[in-house]
Amino acid sequence: KKAKAVNAKLDDELKKEYEEILAKIDGYNGEELGLLITKHGIKNGDNEVLPPVEYNLMFSTTLGASGPAFLRPETAQAQFLNFASLLEQNQNEMPFASASVGKSYRNEISPRSGLLRVREFLMGEIEMYVDPEGGKKHPRFEEIKDVELAMLDRHTQTAGKTDVRKIPIGKAVADGIVDNETLGYFLARIQQFMAKIGVDQSKLRFRQHMANEMAHYAADCWDAELLTSYGWIECVGCADRSAYDLTVHMKKTGAPLLVRETRKQPLHIEEWQATLDKKKAGPKFKKDGKAIEAAIDALTQEMREKLSLDLEREGKITLEVPEISAGSVELEKDLIKIEKATRIENTREYIPNVIEPSFGFGRILYSLLEHSFWTRPDDAARS
Repeated sequence: KKAKAVNAKLDDELKKEYEEILAKIDGYNGEELGLLITKHGIKNGDNEVLPPVEYNLMFSTTLGASGPAFLRPETAQAQFLNFASLLEQNQNEMPFASASVGKSYRNEISPRSGLLRVREFLMGEIEMYVDPEGGKKHPRFEEIKDVELAMLDRHTQTAGKTDVRKIPIGKAVADGIVDNETLGYFLARIQQFMAKIGVDQSKLRFRQHMANEMAHYAADCWDAELLTSYGWIECVGCADRSAYDLTVHMKKTGAPLLVRETRKQPLHIEEWQATLDKKKAGPKFKKDGKAIEAAIDALTQEMREKLSLDLEREGKITLEVPEISAGSVELEKDLIKIEKATRIENTREYIPNVIEPSFGFGRILYSLLEHSFWTRPDDAARS
């Protein structure tokens, strides 16, 4: 009743402006939200609202004598750390998936809304490891390609609208609305799961993350949202995390979190190869030898080609080596050889990409209870 009374006082132009803002709200950054707060005089009761600031939702703590640590904000990272073991358990075959269920923790500024915004919650995550070169196809996509989803894509939101379209997932992938088959497969399976547990299908939609809302590493991301008395609530996130997590863990730990597989046909690669004569370079450069060798290995193909011409023309080259005191070194023809050669690769190494459905069980359960609640029209007490 209160909402109806407020809406009755809004003129059409202002109402349209509010609807557009709400449609695009997830795409605003902190500065833009601050301008909206000022423009529309938004207050917290009678108190002024402070400008938006970035806030770390991870719980900090200390772990033994090792210093600062954090409670996990998701269950995914343990799976990534165990990737090499998981791959071995799957007999080194791709693609495959892992899953985990457990408690996660986020330092919500203001917990509220029952099970919807809490500091400790139960979540489940699936990590599907796929070959990025294969177009992220899914072997069972044909089974679900005709499943229709109510979709709210980012272009509709950017235009300030919230109109959903019912689209078969096969068409959504073919038209590029959803980035790839594996992501589309899980979106369809999420819908089927929701239907099976009794969620009201008229109160389910899939909303695509807007450009500046997406994580910096994500190729595409969709939220399964359920309509409740609190509005549309994100209950399942489904993201293409690309190769970000495995790449970062590999850099930090040095563990080879990658896939090695034998090529069906050997690959012939023509490239510029730079070889340092270690027998002569060792006595000449002594302790600087390793840094010089590393600098040569780091040269790009373009730079190697340029240096080969310099070596041919002048009989020597100058190589930048920031790690040594002189900052650069002069290498003559008798110390280095740069020439074009063909390398044969029989094995292929790659870091898998990851498609991740992430379920918030508390939110799903709460929404399901709301969707299941009913009263007799003429006797609300007998519910």
